[in-house]
Amino acid sequence: MPETPESVAVRWLAGACRRFLDGGEPEGLPHPERFSDDACRAIERLGAAHGVEPLLHALTASGRLDATGLPERLRKGWLAAYCLTLLTNRRRLEILQAAFAVCKERGLDLVALKGPVHVARVYRDPGLRPMVDVDLLCRRTQLGGVVEVLSALGYEARRASSVFHLDLRHRLSGEMIELHFDLYELIVGRHRFLEEVFETAIDCEPAGVRIRAPAGEHSVVVDLAHLVNHDLKIGLRQVVDFCGQLTAGTPAVDRPRLVSLLEGADLADEFATVTALFERLLDWASGRLGAGERAVREPLAAQVESQWVGLDRLAGPPLLSEMTYRASLGRKLAYLVRLLSVGGLPSGEGRVSRLSRHGGGLLRSAWRKLRRGAVVGARRAVSLKREVYERRPAASPSPGSSPRYPAG
Repeated sequence: MPETPESVAVRWLAGACRRFLDGGEPEGLPHPERFSDDACRAIERLGAAHGVEPLLHALTASGRLDATGLPERLRKGWLAAYCLTLLTNRRRLEILQAAFAVCKERGLDLVALKGPVHVARVYRDPGLRPMVDVDLLCRRTQLGGVVEVLSALGYEARRASSVFHLDLRHRLSGEMIELHFDLYELIVGRHRFLEEVFETAIDCEPAGVRIRAPAGEHSVVVDLAHLVNHDLKIGLRQVVDFCGQLTAGTPAVDRPRLVSLLEGADLADEFATVTALFERLLDWASGRLGAGERAVREPLAAQVESQWVGLDRLAGPPLLSEMTYRASLGRKLAYLVRLLSVGGLPSGEGRVSRLSRHGGGLLRSAWRKLRRGAVVGARRAVSLKREVYERRPAASPSPGSSPRYPAG
């Protein structure tokens, strides 16, 4: 990659993430005192886009990361981002605590995914990990009951925007919850896996708030499926989430159990490729994340680094050309047929009204899934996201602005 202010910024931000994960730092990392004004502005913009501003505050304030030479406005911005994240996440966690308590009383299975779990197991400080939304998982047959609980806490069900989750928005704050009632179809045997998630769920306490979370090994598989489903169009925050669970998560991940789950879900190759890629990008020794020796194709590493430079203008073809979505077209058609009955959506509505209220988003998402899986085994996975990105005009942030990366 040519040396540009953005590439310098990404290298420094990746080094900061590694410093957080294990105290190390990539070799040859430039010192902030030698950064140009353009590089400082790129750090400001991309730190926000990657969602690592609170992390940068914690590292620089504790002296673990040398920020000598960086403008004072950056450190003030990182402190403000930390404080805002802390206040926002505490409010969200308090609502989650109430939701989990009521669901337990009513015999409803509810499990937190991603953000709240990472706060407890990786960051251990609710101010360090921004959450665009909160991901929860319930049984499909209990979806109506969980929606009723969340509605009593101020959330309104907007639409079923996916064949996997329902969107809920808080009436006052506008904060979002993605209530999942299924998992990614690229997890082979996902229904059996989903049952294991509920059976093996354990208590988790982000900031002293008790919630239920998947066991560490199941959480890694869910996160891996999320990374692959998004075609690795992610930010450094998600890299820290994933790597932190494997290297410093509490409780520690049971490696033999993880290997068994990956093989059962047919995601072992994806795990090896993703971990080898993250080792490369964080300048870790091969096998640091536990996948063993595996070469990373130069084009894949270069594409990921390139997209990290411009997170505010994501575009282009899928990155994981060897990671096709193996779910068959027949399974996707069966999914569509099941959607037509709209089974498992909140009760109290007729089939026609439910279909008109929820079916639009479900059917659009089903069509996206059908298009994505139509060329199974082809050299590149077909993704409707590509069409969306190509049709959407590239964002052009104004000078000094700090675009936020939208992924959860």
